[in-house]
Amino acid sequence: MSRQEPDVLIYHLSDLHFGPFLQGVSRIGEWSSFAAPHDYNLLQGMEIGMDFNNVIEKYKDRLIVAVTGDVTAAAEPPAYESVNNYIRDYPFVSSIHQVGLRINEKLKRVYSVPGNHDMWVYGNLLSRWKGYANRREQYNRYFPEVLPNSYPLLINGLSVTIFTIDTNRVTKINPFNFKNVLGRGEVGKAQIADLQTLHNELLNGTCPNTPQGFDYRSSLKVALMHHHLALPPDCPKDLEQDFLRLEDADSVTNVLSDIGVQLVLCGHQHFPYHVPELTSSSQPGHRIFLTCAGSATQIGCQRNSFSTYEVRKGGDKFNLHLTVYEADANNGSYFFKRTTVADYAL
Repeated sequence: MSRQEPDVLIYHLSDLHFGPFLQGVSRIGEWSSFAAPHDYNLLQGMEIGMDFNNVIEKYKDRLIVAVTGDVTAAAEPPAYESVNNYIRDYPFVSSIHQVGLRINEKLKRVYSVPGNHDMWVYGNLLSRWKGYANRREQYNRYFPEVLPNSYPLLINGLSVTIFTIDTNRVTKINPFNFKNVLGRGEVGKAQIADLQTLHNELLNGTCPNTPQGFDYRSSLKVALMHHHLALPPDCPKDLEQDFLRLEDADSVTNVLSDIGVQLVLCGHQHFPYHVPELTSSSQPGHRIFLTCAGSATQIGCQRNSFSTYEVRKGGDKFNLHLTVYEADANNGSYFFKRTTVADYAL
């Protein structure tokens, strides 16, 4: 942490990819299946790098955890069970080892959105779990929040609005959900309209569960989604990258600018990056800070990563202190170290 205490602290995790197929194991459905030495060390390294027990104790009143999708590799029941227990609890992964973030023991402000891997192939094709054909239903069992949604919060005296968005509403021709499997994403016109409705309810003071003293107009507005709206300018452009980008990214950027979102957290790409001044055609004077956390625990990444954001109110602006933590599991270094520290104004 930086020296000055933050008004709000956000931990951003994405693309954990729990599951038997991408973890390099064969004993599907057992806790020990994801706790092979490589996996266990990486999970333990993230737990230590986050220093989550101490962080929760110190910053419980101002802490938010954002999980931006692809929590599983192929949306199968044992993968959901494993990742749910890892995020929320501290389960045994063998007869002697435990690993987990224990978020639910002490913290309720955990917000998540699904990724394309969490929807995966609809039906029984390519799955040995024949009784669990509806992948979205599986996700909703463990992460039951209605999407899109808005969460008005009053944290440490600061008004914060969280918008959660499902970027897996691929339309047109999409048999068995194959476009999602290949990485394509879409928000869709209906969900864009819903975001405008949520915005109007917040403006009019009719949003349920609004805390006393909350001020929407001056609030820090944060949107969570899995697919990215843009890539950094120095990222090589090719057909694969064009396909992975959100299909209706321009329309979504427009609506987020219209409702005043300042910070967008995403995943999908397995490397951390930031676009500090993303603009839209509808509100060219409004700047959105787009940030991708990379993949926290996907095996085989060049680097595994997660991010933290310390937010402080400064006049009519918000000051953002960004820290990226990375591990090099491919070369046997499982512990996450600070690699990027930067300050921005929102």
